[in-house]
Amino acid sequence: MVMYLTQEQQQAVDALLRQYKFCRYDEIVTQLREAGMTVSRSSLHRYAVELKKNDARRIVSPGATIVVLIDCLTGETKTTSVSISSEQILAAIQQPIAS
Repeated sequence: MVMYLTQEQQQAVDALLRQYKFCRYDEIVTQLREAGMTVSRSSLHRYAVELKKNDARRIVSPGATIVVLIDCLTGETKTTSVSISSEQILAAIQQPIAS
């Protein structure tokens, strides 16, 4: 069952589901098995349905700016949407930090 995988493993499952556009479950199950994860096709499908719903909820409103933060040490990314322009974001992050 996908929910019992580690966070890193769930992220791998999410990436494969999105890569294959929530199709080709047999190929995904095979790739997961080759990576040492045992996930049934039916549990993958149930998980995919929920992930797709959650992805649909994350659709950004018109006029929003998407901000992607990348931690250069870990490679971890965080994505968010904000209601200010990219110019305003750049101006805010390029200001010197007071010490």
